[in-house]
Amino acid sequence: MHKALPEADQINFLPRITQPVLMLNGKHDMFFPVETSQKPMFDFLGTPKDNKKMIIYESGHLVPRTDFVKETLHWYDKYLGPVK
Repeated sequence: MHKALPEADQINFLPRITQPVLMLNGKHDMFFPVETSQKPMFDFLGTPKDNKKMIIYESGHLVPRTDFVKETLHWYDKYLGPVK
C-alpha cells in the first residue's frame, strides 16, 4: 500500500461526511491497524457522535459474518426504519 497524495487522501475529506456511520473493524487488521488507521478515521468523521458507531472484533481484516449482518441490519432498522 502506498501513501496517497494529500489531495487524494481520504483522511482529508472525512470531516465532510455527516451522515450516520457504522464501522465494523478487526482488532488484528494488518492492513488498517486500530490505533493508526481505524480510530483516526472514526474520530475525523464529521458525523455527530450520536450517529456514529465503531465496533472492534477479535479478528483480522474481515469481521465475523454473522456479527456483520446482525449489526448492519440493526443499523438499517435504526436509521431507515424496520422492514415491513
